[in-house]
Amino acid sequence: MTQPRLIWADSLKGWLMLLVILGHAIQGTLGYECNSNHVFNFIYSFHMPAFIAVSGWLLFRGDLSSYTKKEYLKSCKRRSLQLLVPYFVWIIITFIRKGDYTLQAATDFLLYPDHSFWFLWVLFWIFAIFRLAQLVAFNLKINEIWIILCTCLLLLGLMVTMEIRILGFQFLSYYFLFYTVGYFLHKFKAFKLKVKWNRITLVIFFFLWIWLAWGWTMHGLPSWIPAIPYLPSSLLQYAYRGFTALVAILIINSIAPKILNNTHPLNNILCHLGIVSLGLYVVHLSIMDYIVDGIQTAMPSLSTWACIFLAFIMALTISYFIVWLLNKNKYTAIIFIGKYH
Repeated sequence: MTQPRLIWADSLKGWLMLLVILGHAIQGTLGYECNSNHVFNFIYSFHMPAFIAVSGWLLFRGDLSSYTKKEYLKSCKRRSLQLLVPYFVWIIITFIRKGDYTLQAATDFLLYPDHSFWFLWVLFWIFAIFRLAQLVAFNLKINEIWIILCTCLLLLGLMVTMEIRILGFQFLSYYFLFYTVGYFLHKFKAFKLKVKWNRITLVIFFFLWIWLAWGWTMHGLPSWIPAIPYLPSSLLQYAYRGFTALVAILIINSIAPKILNNTHPLNNILCHLGIVSLGLYVVHLSIMDYIVDGIQTAMPSLSTWACIFLAFIMALTISYFIVWLLNKNKYTAIIFIGKYH
């Protein structure tokens, strides 16, 4: 039986997708200068970890009473249709669009998914590895907590010590942590901050995140974090970025079910955007550069933030229209946006 959709989770995904599109509008407009833009850094300090955490939260459907290899393979097949089919379709489209048909270009597309639609690729493999850990735990009759945590630590350890960069491993291992956090926040609801009883704690966490996110950058550490001898700088960077995102996720987890669980017209719109967020993600990535270039060519005197806002609105509107069209046919819905039932 199909599980009922959670209003607050869909609404949250809608909000996060708006931030994803805004972040890419800023990135497309500012180029490398976006790394020194505080709005961009605030968004990137938490939006993708929060997306992954929501996916982990939604995975929990109660403790497993049974779990077989057949069920595992069936679930992986379903997720591959939802995620990998659109992933490969869109990278093929991007490969053709770029016009570089050399073997090196094709190899780069396959080995480095972070150059394209990495989220779909990474989310599938996180799901597959997470479910595999659960299958191992169930067959060995070990509490899943220990196997999942060991898997998480193993992936993080490999990421930091070996710095594996192919097949999106650095993203897989990093975001596996937030998938795990989301899953366990649902499994152990007592870990949530209660807004009603802990408003002071919530405010403290919020200002802690503001402080951490203010110094957040894509490829560095804030000046107030000193280098530690014999400790890899990459470990410090991942720890800082991970902790910043974790604080934001705890805040979101405490308030989203409270304030987004309603049928207000605006919230209904956000819920709908959340439901079609996968389609919005792949489409807006494919058209954002064209939109920004078109705006800057047509209106060269337009201010930076006006250009960003216009690019955001246009990317959102055009992407939604394209997703709406793709949803009109069941085959295009499956192939392009993973609308598999």
